[in-house]
Amino acid sequence: SSNTLACRTRVGYIDAPLALHHHTRGSVSRTSVMRNLEHRIRALNTVRRRAFEASPRARRALRDQLAESHRQLGCDHYKTGAFDAAARHFAAAWRLRPDVRSAVHWAQATTRRVARRGRDTPMRSQSLT
Repeated sequence: SSNTLACRTRVGYIDAPLALHHHTRGSVSRTSVMRNLEHRIRALNTVRRRAFEASPRARRALRDQLAESHRQLGCDHYKTGAFDAAARHFAAAWRLRPDVRSAVHWAQATTRRVARRGRDTPMRSQSLT
């Protein structure tokens, strides 16, 4: 069976698998994305400490990769509700590469963190009567 696509190209259906995926326990591609980002940040920090002879362009590229990794890990923590960790990573991203996006993400995570703490503590006006 076939159909016409955009009145020019014929397409058909293949009823057999085109690729197979083999699951290997402990595979790097199957492990936690957040853990992989943490390892990447650690590796980039090590390279950054040892790259004192790198060109300014290479140091800037390394700093940009590190900032982006912190921002991504901050977003992942934010999605899970770990607002303290998210705020720390957004602040690290901003220190490495100051921009509006990191500042806004940090402010949102900090606001959510403070709001959560406010809900967890009893109101002072209700405690004394």
